[in-house]
Amino acid sequence: MDTHILNNDGSDASRIDAPVRRVSHWQIVVMAAYLLTLGLISLFIHVRWWIFILLVILSFMVLLWMYVRHSPLIHLTSPQLYHQEHNQQNQSHKLWQLLFDKPEHHELWEAKLVQCRDFGKCIQLNFTISHPMPETLLIMLWQDQLDAHSWRRLKALAKW
Repeated sequence: MDTHILNNDGSDASRIDAPVRRVSHWQIVVMAAYLLTLGLISLFIHVRWWIFILLVILSFMVLLWMYVRHSPLIHLTSPQLYHQEHNQQNQSHKLWQLLFDKPEHHELWEAKLVQCRDFGKCIQLNFTISHPMPETLLIMLWQDQLDAHSWRRLKALAKW
């Protein structure tokens, strides 16, 4: 018999079910620090102004490409985290559900979590996508993109 641990609000405590905010203020701070560091290094090594402008434009294009390439993740749902030994026969119970915001519609992907790393204010999730197409996917989630409860659960998962 598969028992579920419930939170105070009645939700399943053995899974992560979290909406993800599109904008992260921490990510903006990190990108601004990157551009400031690039500027200071260019200043200290006496790079010509046109090379500095070229580096800034190139950095901006790479960041824009990374943003456009991946549609924003708007919801993250994990499988049961604590009772997976009961579900060894059915692999679908181990798949995470990732909801992405596409220009015309929302798209639900199914994925297996391969690795979860904690970097302080952000967590890196590596997935192997099984649906809609087989591929690998790396997602960076920042602390201010999730509610406090989901953030603590992901931090614990990263340490586990």
